[in-house]
Parts: sequence; structure tokens; C-alpha cells
Amino acid sequence: MGAKNTSLILWIDLRYTRDKPVVGSSLKDLYHINVINTGNDISDAILQYQPDIICFDYDLPDQVGLSIVSDIKRKHPSIPFIMMTEDHSIELAIWALRSRAWDYFVKPVVPDDIITSIDTLLGKLPSNEGNRRDNFMLQPQVPSESRPYKNKANSVSTVSAVDYVRQNFSSKITVEDVARRCGMSKSHFSRTFKKEHGITFQEFLIQQRMNKALELLKHSDFMVTQVAFAVGYCELSNFTSTFQRTIGVHPSGYRKELMSK
Repeated sequence: MGAKNTSLILWIDLRYTRDKPVVGSSLKDLYHINVINTGNDISDAILQYQPDIICFDYDLPDQVGLSIVSDIKRKHPSIPFIMMTEDHSIELAIWALRSRAWDYFVKPVVPDDIITSIDTLLGKLPSNEGNRRDNFMLQPQVPSESRPYKNKANSVSTVSAVDYVRQNFSSKITVEDVARRCGMSKSHFSRTFKKEHGITFQEFLIQQRMNKALELLKHSDFMVTQVAFAVGYCELSNFTSTFQRTIGVHPSGYRKELMSK
């Protein structure tokens, strides 16, 4: 293995679930990588470390997380960035590229592909060193859950419904409401959602709420009742029965299992 590259990469961990190390951790033998998360002041970290490259690492990107990219690009337009995500859509990829991302990866990512991308980018930086161009292109608007997307010219997608659920799962959500947001009838929306995602909308809603419940049970001191309210359940009994049916164990039992490990 050759000498470690002296360039610095700031790896910004914007994942909701951090049970696995960021991809950048596996590259620390090759590059100087500093990993930070949203608990840090990202602008301060950029000023402190003066990175050559920024990597934004997502699992489920939402408007809040994507706005961080827009904000950093506006404040530090000359620093190139790479973006990677688990949850992918054509709209998201287009937005990333229009935001001047050097590269866009969908996880799981082959490490060699990232290494090739980083090395190619680093090879271009010296020629611009000390004289990097600002990005004068207008920053594209962060994808909004309130605007229906289109997969095809004549086919409205349900992506906006997915975005809406991920940002509002703690509130009451009905099929009628999200169908209206997508510009569809309830029946058309239900058929389209099942076709695009392979599960019904209700199954997806439960999936998202249970994923958040697992995260809160694992990483917070919330009581089970508080977790239930936080993920959109008004009745504890409804939450516990859904959790047990979906996860296979009672919420308090899940937490006890975690504590015993």
C-alpha cells in the first residue's frame, strides 16, 4: 500500500441510523479523513480543517439534510463535494448533479469506485490550488415534498408521498391526504404506490414509523409511551401491538435485549 495522501477529506455523517461505521472509515489508511455529524457545527469544522473535499453521507435524505448541502455550497462554493445515499431517486440524483456534486453514489458502494472518484478529483485540484473558481451557478431548490415529481412525462410519481411521510410520520397521515398531494385519486395512488415500491402505502408508513421507533428505543431515554407519540401513535396499545407484530417483540422487551448485550 502506498503512502497516505496528504489531502484532507471532511466526511459529514448525515445518517439517521449509525449502527454501522461510515464508508469513509474504511478509507482512513489511504486518506486523511475527519468524520463529523450534525451534532457538530459543520461550518466551523470546514474553517478549522480546511478540507480539500467534502463527502455528504446519507441513508434517508430529507429536506433538512439536503439543505445542509445547499448551505455549505453557498458558503464554501469552491470546495468540491461527493454525495452518497442509501435511498435513491432520479430526482435526487439530478438535484445532486445540478448542485455541482463531483460524484453521486448509491449505497452499498464498492470502495474501489470511491477511491477512483476521489483520486481523480484530487488529481484535478492542484491545477486550481490557490485559484479555485467559485460556483456562480444558481443553487437548485431542495426537492420538496409538496411538489409532485414525475418519473415519465405522463406518469406522476409517488416520490412526494415518500418524502412527506419521512418528514411527518409523527403526525396523522391518511391515504387521502398523500394521494391529494400527488395529484391522484385514492385508488390510483394506492395502485401506483404498490407498483413503484412493492409494498402498500400503509405498509410503508408502518415501516417508517417502526424504523424510527427502533432508533428512539436504542438511542434515547424516551419511555415507550413517549416513543409511541413521537412516531405518530395516539394510543399506546396500538403502537405496542403494531411493534410486536412487525418486529416480533414488545418495545420494552426490545430495549431490554439491547441493554443485555
